[in-house]
Amino acid sequence: MVEKNKLPRRVSLKKKSDIDALLKEGYKISGDCFLLFWQKSEEFQYATLVSGKLGTAPQRNRIKRLAREAIRLNKMKLPKYVKIAILPDKRSNLVNFESLNAEISRIFELIKSRF
Repeated sequence: MVEKNKLPRRVSLKKKSDIDALLKEGYKISGDCFLLFWQKSEEFQYATLVSGKLGTAPQRNRIKRLAREAIRLNKMKLPKYVKIAILPDKRSNLVNFESLNAEISRIFELIKSRF
């Protein structure tokens, strides 16, 4: 069986209590079109949280896909043991992948320097 080059499902933050703890206790960094919360943890985990106010379901799903792909491409720039949550804002519908990827790369480098 061919292994796909994607983030494994097990590294996705799913429990509401874990996400709420990250949003409450984590560090916050503001990007051009999103907020990123991060916190030290036992393993790498991520969440992409998109509000219903950001548009229709296809628009929200596109934002999540772009964010996941940017996380996947830049994951090696993060420390191994960190949780992150990305909260896109209204400008994220207008952004292209290249600028989102560059912004996430910049923020991951910043997190690594603070770790």
